[in-house]
Amino acid sequence: MAMIHTLLHYGSYAAAFYAAYVVVGMAVSGVFLWRVLRQPAARTAPALLPAPAMQEELPPGLQ
Repeated sequence: MAMIHTLLHYGSYAAAFYAAYVVVGMAVSGVFLWRVLRQPAARTAPALLPAPAMQEELPPGLQ
């Protein structure tokens, strides 16, 4: 009977620490997602085209 009592005693500690582990993990992941998702969407940069002055310097096949 002492063995069952000991297992239940330490099992309750294990369950409490596991619950704390899950709650802290969920909180950390929630904070991470909140910080990532609240940032504004990145705007796309316009396509980089060669300047008109540089087009004169390109070989004929690349213009």
